[in-house]
Amino acid sequence: EQGPGGKLNIDIQNGTLTHGDNKLDNINIGVVFPRLPLLQSNPGQLCTIGALDFGKIKLSDARIQFRIEDEQSVFLEKMRASWCGGKVETGGFTLATNMKNLETTFYCDRLGFTELLAQFGIDKTEGQGSLNGKLPMVISKQGVLFDDGFLFSTPGNSGIVRFTDTKQLRQGIPDINRSAYLDYSMKALGNFEYNWTKLSFNSQNDELLISMQLDGKPAEPLPFGYRNGQIVTSEKGP
Repeated sequence: EQGPGGKLNIDIQNGTLTHGDNKLDNINIGVVFPRLPLLQSNPGQLCTIGALDFGKIKLSDARIQFRIEDEQSVFLEKMRASWCGGKVETGGFTLATNMKNLETTFYCDRLGFTELLAQFGIDKTEGQGSLNGKLPMVISKQGVLFDDGFLFSTPGNSGIVRFTDTKQLRQGIPDINRSAYLDYSMKALGNFEYNWTKLSFNSQNDELLISMQLDGKPAEPLPFGYRNGQIVTSEKGP
């Protein structure tokens, strides 16, 4: 004997979700359950989110295609959002009530170089250029862990970058005041013409380690020279 059945359309508009420093704003969701009482939606359901704020990390205009498989799991078919002037998207993965960890990868396309650095706490940076690559991550109750992520500059898209506050870059470098080579590097980063750059992202315990590689030269000559094969300060020429 078959019980009563039916079809249910759910429409949510202009919703907001807040948890600590995290906030999702302008949430719009449409879901169709075609075979009640079976709690299973059609594929290709759509959720849009106008703004996603995770502390300094800010995304916008997210479009999430999904299907509800049962009362305990949702399959995210595809997610795409705007980030730092570019785009980021993920492949499909399942969200389930019994999951302890969520593993996914952000595929990044033409993210603004200095805008991205600012969102990760490297402030007072100006310049040009965009980055592409992937950021594998594990999300759990303990937070977000990055696993060998990397972003590299768009080929053929060199530019100028200016680190106007190098105190952050000096942290962890020993005896920098006694090293003309490192002093030269810090001054060069004040106005640097790069051919390519690469950022690497890895989590170590509860901290995110960002490694930056830059290939290029100072945009303008600096008052340094060579003595016995070593870089030294010099007022006699570039």
